[in-house]
Order: sequence, then C-alpha cells, then structure tokens
Amino acid sequence: MPTDIVYDAVIIGGGPGGYSAAFRAAQLGLKVALVEVFKLGGVCPYGGCVPYKALEACARTVATVQTADQFGLSVGRPKTSLPAIVDRKDAIVERLAADLRALVNENKVDYFQGLGAIREFGVVTVRDIMAGTEILLQGRNIVLATGSKPRMIPGIAADGGYGFGYLEFSRGAR
Repeated sequence: MPTDIVYDAVIIGGGPGGYSAAFRAAQLGLKVALVEVFKLGGVCPYGGCVPYKALEACARTVATVQTADQFGLSVGRPKTSLPAIVDRKDAIVERLAADLRALVNENKVDYFQGLGAIREFGVVTVRDIMAGTEILLQGRNIVLATGSKPRMIPGIAADGGYGFGYLEFSRGAR
C-alpha cells in the first residue's frame, strides 16, 4: 500500500542530477521525495570526483613546489604526510556531505535511503537493503537520475586514459 503522502515528484537517484532536480522542484513549491541507494550525493562525493580532485590538488601543489626554482623561489624539497593528505580529503568530503544534508532540510525535501524502483504507474518502492524493509511512495511525477557506470565496447580496450581519445582498438592498428 502506498504512503498517504502523494509527492509531486519522486526522484530516484541522489547524485548531482537528482539532488539538483529535487532542490529546484522544492524551490518551485513542489512536494519532493529523493531516493538514493548509496549516500546522499551519490558516488561522486565519496569515491569519485570529489576525493579524486582533493588528492589531485595535493599532487599538483607538490609538483608546483618542486619546480618553484623556475620562478626564482627556493623552498626546499616538500615533505608529505599521507595521513594528513587523507584527513584533508576526508574533511572536504564530510563538509560537502553536511552541506547536502543541510540543503535537503532547508528545501524540505523528504530523503529516503534505499534502492528505488518504479513498481507501477505513480508508485516507487524504496527497499532498505540492510534492514530488509520496503516502503512505497506515491508520485505524480517520477524522475530517474540514476547516473551511469562504464561499459566497455566490444573490440575496444581502455588504456587507462581519460576518454575516447585514449582508447585503442584491440584488433588492428590505431
């Protein structure tokens, strides 16, 4: 049986696309439910782009310091502390997570952690995998913002680069 609350929009996927849609819909006066299986924010803040960029910024800073003599500066060899680098990355991730939770509250978005699926027209199931429970949400509109995951194209192997410019055909010349 669906919940007594009928949402104007039920958004499945709490990553950047989903939470942006949820916040904007709520700002326009709609009653919104946001469903995410992982954590609010999706993969990006926790194991994707945000941690990567925090670590990359550290690496770029070390590289800049190592070449400071090119700018007429003498700073010596940088000393790194992996625990401090990881702590900084973790603090950035936690700050972003806290900001997202605050925006959910500020925009009065109902957040549900669990695996969202369309059960039938206007009904979304949210299954808490750990607890083994399931709830139903009614929605006048359903937005799918579930992100993506890589899938290899048969005959093309990735070489570890960034994008199609770095792919090579596994059979034949480039």
